[in-house]
Amino acid sequence: MKTTLKLLAAMCCLGLLILLCPSCGPSGSVPSEPVPPSQAAEITENVPPTENVPPSQAPGGFTYTSEKLGATFTFPAEWEGLMTVIDAPSTVFVIDAGTGSVTRDCVLLLPAHIMDYADELGSYEESVFPNDWNIGQIYWRPVGERGAEADYGNMVCLTEQDGMELVCFMQLRKMDFNESDAVWNEYDTVEKGLKNGEVTVDIFRVPVHFTYTSEKLGATFTFPAEWAGLVELKSETEDDTLFTLYLTSLRQEGDPTAGVLANLCAVTEDDFNGAYGDKDLDGMYEAGGPRIWVLGTVNGHLIYLQADHEPDSGAGKGEGFARLHQQLLESPCVTVTPLSR
Repeated sequence: MKTTLKLLAAMCCLGLLILLCPSCGPSGSVPSEPVPPSQAAEITENVPPTENVPPSQAPGGFTYTSEKLGATFTFPAEWEGLMTVIDAPSTVFVIDAGTGSVTRDCVLLLPAHIMDYADELGSYEESVFPNDWNIGQIYWRPVGERGAEADYGNMVCLTEQDGMELVCFMQLRKMDFNESDAVWNEYDTVEKGLKNGEVTVDIFRVPVHFTYTSEKLGATFTFPAEWAGLVELKSETEDDTLFTLYLTSLRQEGDPTAGVLANLCAVTEDDFNGAYGDKDLDGMYEAGGPRIWVLGTVNGHLIYLQADHEPDSGAGKGEGFARLHQQLLESPCVTVTPLSR
């Protein structure tokens, strides 16, 4: 009996507490407190890798997580209707001796209404439109590297860690439109917000890489850190214009196809255009041809990566090989930069 009375008393007290607290109970909910950045990073790190993580609501804005860049971005809430956010390999420019464009993993901020101009701008290759009409492209680069901002556009550093900086380059594409166009406001609002520091970033992984340097070619190839100890790059020519990328564990003496993931080729731009200039590279791959990624130009050489759609049977099988090969089909993974002379 005493136990029953105690239980009834406790229930009455709980009911009185709910009546006295207007923010509790069925008519309301307890406001959630913002998650500290350190906790947010821990939570994000446990999310399984995905190509694109859709934006989600966050206190004071909406967020987008890029597994490739290892970062979660929080944008002002009013931007959600002004832009879409995607992960995509994209061309960036490095202003340095002997180099021009390179392909890197990027987060692209695309104007919400850019597709309204598909008829006007769609004469460009599909791989260029609409991605090249981005408001901004976000990517990692070594501290001290000079990009296209040395020549045009605006560059904003979002954060800097471990010798790398996460930057957003705005090429000012709004100048292609009239101020009366809806898309102009999308460009203008986001550009001003980026320059005013209205975007916050939580980093859960800073890209770390390992490199291979060719003195003859005057270039350094940079590979994902997690590939260290798994792959090796072998020059096939005296002038270092052809390399083979192998999965080390599958290499076999006497079988040149065993463990081959891809080839890296250095040619003149005229030679490349003669072979691929009139071809739709994405269409060629979708039809069963090789994946071609143009990595950049170094000292008069255009450097590209070629990975077969389906590797030769002699290349070997296994989960490790399939994972790295699939990464090369989805993203170039490798970057190239010139040696400082």
